Amino acid sequence: MLRFYAAILLVLFARPARAGILDLNLAYASDSVKTSTTTTNSLMAYDFSVGIPIGKRDLFVSFAYGAYASALNPGTATTWSGTDMGIKFSGFFGRGRLFTSSLTYNLKSSVKYDDGTNNVELRGTSLRLDFGLNYWFKDDVALAAKLFYYAPSLGEEIDSTTLNTVSYARSTIGQCFGLSWVF
Repeated sequence: MLRFYAAILLVLFARPARAGILDLNLAYASDSVKTSTTTTNSLMAYDFSVGIPIGKRDLFVSFAYGAYASALNPGTATTWSGTDMGIKFSGFFGRGRLFTSSLTYNLKSSVKYDDGTNNVELRGTSLRLDFGLNYWFKDDVALAAKLFYYAPSLGEEIDSTTLNTVSYARSTIGQCFGLSWVF
């Protein structure tokens, strides 16, 4: 009978192992340059990932999905919007899990580009690196301020009738906020 009560106490008060992570990141940036003409640029992006732990440390492997939209307006609007899907490796480290870092390799990156004359779809892969500082609300929920580097490498261009092999790239460095729930 004592073993039965000990087992119940162990189940009720034992700290369970980590089962996974939900991670959401949001980025927004806007700027304006005034010379003889006014140029504005804006970027809005988000990514969402769901993952499982790797080993006994705070390391995770996740499925990641992201979307972004960017507009450059020197008189005629140029838009660049797309979606990404891939695999994300992330982790928390430092005293009290103060820091967070992640590497995302998107196996599928699709971009719609429109500059007023050309309206094409671009396809390829992309890479994203994040590094940030966490504020833990509880032992399992963190708000993070991060810097990110994002670089798509696009090898196919599809217009209304043709598939062309191209070599396009664009890189972005910016800041974002993240919310992580480790469960």
